[in-house]
Amino acid sequence: MNNLLKKQGILRYSLLFSDFYNIMLNIYLMIGSEKMGDTLKTGLKLWGKTIIVCIMCFFIVISMNTIATAFFTENVGYTAYGTTSDSSEHTALYTYEYKDGEDTLKKGYEDQGYTITMAYKRSDLSTSGKVFFYGLTQVMCIILLITFVHTTVWAKGIRDNNLVKTGHKKEDVFKGLKYGLISIIPYSVFWILVIISKNGGLKEMNLSLVNLTSAQFYTLIQLI
Repeated sequence: MNNLLKKQGILRYSLLFSDFYNIMLNIYLMIGSEKMGDTLKTGLKLWGKTIIVCIMCFFIVISMNTIATAFFTENVGYTAYGTTSDSSEHTALYTYEYKDGEDTLKKGYEDQGYTITMAYKRSDLSTSGKVFFYGLTQVMCIILLITFVHTTVWAKGIRDNNLVKTGHKKEDVFKGLKYGLISIIPYSVFWILVIISKNGGLKEMNLSLVNLTSAQFYTLIQLI
């Protein structure tokens, strides 16, 4: 577990350094550009599309997880909760697993006046289940990401290429790079804030939001 946390920490700091470098490079490339407004607009448009992909991938992850759980796991036991005639509050009484044989505690609690309800426990995903869930989820998310981003960049590239050929625009071989760098600036700011928070007063901060904002790479993050 400690090794996993260490690897995740190294990855996050590497991403921070990479994003910071990209921001500095982007600022350098943009200085003196007459078409900065157009480049900035396109870069932010790409960022907006990655947000849409992220939201869609979030629901894909949830859906695929539900399907994988249903087909590749099974009930292995349950936690018994009890209520009495004097109180409607559910109290955790005991945990039972099927491998332990017959549940001999249930009748005893019922004789004491408890009404028993059970919250079933599922087994971990099998190897085939993990391959199905992680593999298919990541493929679907990558296809979405490429489709959404590719259409914008491709259309812009075709237009710029035609303008260059007809002499209406000067060739800029770094145009695509600039678009990409601008599109990651919001992510860079977010990651900087996360790392500052984790190393400041919010060391116990839940990283669910971080995973949510990187849903298109959920599988890759989980495998690190």
